[in-house]
Amino acid sequence: MGLESASFISELVATNPVGAVDDYATADDHLRLIKSVLQSQFPNFTALAVNPTSVEFNLLVGLLASSAELNILDGALLSTTELNTLNGIIASTAELNKLNGVTSLTADLNLLSGAAAGGLTAAELLFVNDVTSAIQAQINGKAASAHSHTSGEISALDTGDVTTGQWANARVSAGNVTQHVAAIDHDLLLNFLASKHIDHSLVSVLAGNDMSGGGTISATRTLDVSIASTSQRGTTRTATQAEVDAGTDPLKYVTPATLEAKSSSLLGAVKTADTPKTTDIVQADDPHLSVEVVSGRSYRVELWLVIEVTGGSTPDFTYSWTFPASSTGHYRYNEVDEAGSTLEKDLILAWHTTSQQIDLTQNTDSGIHMVGTITADSSGTFALRWAQDVSSGNTITLKKDSHMLLTPLN
Repeated sequence: MGLESASFISELVATNPVGAVDDYATADDHLRLIKSVLQSQFPNFTALAVNPTSVEFNLLVGLLASSAELNILDGALLSTTELNTLNGIIASTAELNKLNGVTSLTADLNLLSGAAAGGLTAAELLFVNDVTSAIQAQINGKAASAHSHTSGEISALDTGDVTTGQWANARVSAGNVTQHVAAIDHDLLLNFLASKHIDHSLVSVLAGNDMSGGGTISATRTLDVSIASTSQRGTTRTATQAEVDAGTDPLKYVTPATLEAKSSSLLGAVKTADTPKTTDIVQADDPHLSVEVVSGRSYRVELWLVIEVTGGSTPDFTYSWTFPASSTGHYRYNEVDEAGSTLEKDLILAWHTTSQQIDLTQNTDSGIHMVGTITADSSGTFALRWAQDVSSGNTITLKKDSHMLLTPLN
């Protein structure tokens, strides 16, 4: 039997030994040669079993990676599924090398998952180039493309910024206009109507203590008037109380004293329509009988009330007053019905906000006369409040022409 020489499996002769020719005595030599070749071919196989399948070994076919390149996977925790994501990848070595030094987490890289499928392009990603703060915050800080500007939003405009429309009067303040007063030449103003351009030298001015004389406006824009006498220069004429009341002389001045005297006249309120209440037991100011009083002033108060009751069985009238808090004074009243019967007489009370009840005669009219004084602690409303005492089906009507009079006493 021919005995070949070999160090690797590829050098073994597959047809040796030849059964009919080779001597059995060389069989041990062939066995030792096979062992030698295996140990030479796999010198680093230890006592551990080699488990890859032929399919898995075949994955290495054509592999040109160096030991250093394969050692990059040393310590990798990738699962089979994760490695299989590279199946079919056509990236070049240069493209894969772009990941060299990448420290991103899986979550970081996954942010781009599906971006291309969603239509995101590289050009769109570059829009965030040089962004230095939150984009939404910057957008929120921008003014709307169309809205009404408030004063101060437009601080400076180029000549071409506003070409149409008109400024609202409220947007042109007096302060802005007065900045240009010195540049306005009245002789250059346009669109004057005929005879509307004033010639100051032709303007007549009333003069004299009685404003009956005449003068002109001089070229220096000063009044050139002739007053009747030196002793009357700088004086004014005040209206008498009768003239204030008549209101016929607009050239006379009204002093605080005459206004005070004028305001001392009667304050009055009269009902111009009936006010009926059928089931209303909540007191409220009468819609007609109220006046305004002044702090610190005293008034004589007089009321005449005509009240009609129809239907029902308990025709009771309740009332109180609205007046400035802490005001002082008293009043008294008496009540007479249509038959002349005096129902109440000389009942004296302090002004009050609590309810006071008056019994009325059913199906008839009753007249109530009240008189007293009040000193207002502060300015405010003085008014009669009233309602029914019981919601019993009667109709209580405070009649038209009932009235209230307040006369100032100081």
